[in-house]
Amino acid sequence: MAINTSGSISTYLSNIYEAALLTAREQSIMSRLVTVWGDGQGMNGRAISTYSGGTFGAIAETAEASAQAFTPSTSGTLTPSVYAAAYQLSDMRVASDPFGVTADAGRDLGQLYAVGVDTNLCGTAIFSNLTAGTVGATVTALLWSTGVNKASARIRAQKAPGPYACVLAPAQWYDLSSSATIPALLQSQDLMAEFGQFYQATWSGINFYVDANITDTSGTVIGAMFNVQSIGLDIRRGFRIEPQRDASVGGGLTELNASAVYAYGLYRPAFGCTMSGASY
Repeated sequence: MAINTSGSISTYLSNIYEAALLTAREQSIMSRLVTVWGDGQGMNGRAISTYSGGTFGAIAETAEASAQAFTPSTSGTLTPSVYAAAYQLSDMRVASDPFGVTADAGRDLGQLYAVGVDTNLCGTAIFSNLTAGTVGATVTALLWSTGVNKASARIRAQKAPGPYACVLAPAQWYDLSSSATIPALLQSQDLMAEFGQFYQATWSGINFYVDANITDTSGTVIGAMFNVQSIGLDIRRGFRIEPQRDASVGGGLTELNASAVYAYGLYRPAFGCTMSGASY
């Protein structure tokens, strides 16, 4: 009895996976700007906790320092979910155009994953709930003075260490970069190499990025400035593609199942500031 397998296209499956990982790496901005955990598995939630701090005070030369409390308190939980997408490639399509379809499938699966992660991390559920404050206004051009400078001041007031990431929608960066008065911006060669076109400039301890995954809501977009600890990404199972063979359909096909398991949410929301502005 002859057994039909996916051996005829097995050499292409690795190309799909490599292309997907490359695209995911190139398109994922936010996942490289936040706190990432990769030490857990399964679907149990991760409790977000912070410690109560003590204080330094003067004591007499002969006095013994008093012990102070150092206990954690839970501020929230990150709950993981399974995220997935699938494509079916028939043998006939692969045979007709193997290199084109595998490259296209790989790039698209990787982009779907990257866009999904970024959209979650820069969505209004995250950016609008940072607690250092809100700068700018709805349907109004973002400004350096009352936008960037004010956001930086509010985060610094929380004693958040720098540097800060400022992730903006394209329209927000347009307003800043076309302003009549622009500060002396610098550019980091290292950040340009890592983030490509998404990295824009550096100024006063702030690295500026543009993320088109920020959504437009009634003419307003919500960006944010934040310290790396303000947002968390808990990866329980990394991005992967598994082929599933079905030789009974149309002469044979292979289903490409892409999936990942992760949780995301606010970690230290006081270390981030919401930045509202106009879209175009």
